[in-house]
Amino acid sequence: MDKNTSRLADLMSIMDITGRELANALHVDYSLISKWKNSKRPLTNRSVHLKKIAEYILSKDSHGKKEFILGLLKEHDPNLNTASSKDIHSSLCRYLSESPQSNQSYNERLCGNNKNKYHAGFNVYKGNEGRRTATLELLDYVLDMPEGQELFLISQEDMSWLTEDSNFLNLWFQKISQILKNHKIKIIHSVDREIVDLAEIIRQWLPLHLTGGIESYYLPKYI
Repeated sequence: MDKNTSRLADLMSIMDITGRELANALHVDYSLISKWKNSKRPLTNRSVHLKKIAEYILSKDSHGKKEFILGLLKEHDPNLNTASSKDIHSSLCRYLSESPQSNQSYNERLCGNNKNKYHAGFNVYKGNEGRRTATLELLDYVLDMPEGQELFLISQEDMSWLTEDSNFLNLWFQKISQILKNHKIKIIHSVDREIVDLAEIIRQWLPLHLTGGIESYYLPKYI
């Protein structure tokens, strides 16, 4: 864990919880989540959101990682009764609201001092619906990052997955627009499509290019 991030950020990463997801669960603006994660606003035991945050984290069971959190709390609170959901919830609230004594990361806890290995997890998405889900998760991840990031994209496939679902397309456009307020995008467009396809792509991207936040490159492919 980076010295500027919080215990909340570490646990959200472990449990695959995005800032947007937690913001929706708490009914708060996601910028508040970002401030908690980056320690710009401490999450104290007086926060009205603390108990709900703990409840939400404990309600998630991402590939058995909840067991890791229980072990983490047991290390933090040796007398913790792990058979009591009430005690677990209270312990997690204390853990989240106390200043960390160590910045040891999730990987460091799993792998110890072995520098030749690290723990990594990944999700597999299927079909066009999977592409859309993965895209939204990536955009949410970027929105949670500190200002000034640069996102690199390459477009070289059939883009029907992007345009066939109008609700997704509107959401995608909104998130890209939000990203361009604080971040930059570099994109390579491969130009090997029919004119009618290119016209649709230009229609979708042109308003985003006009923000000045996108730097474009074009890769022509001749057949």
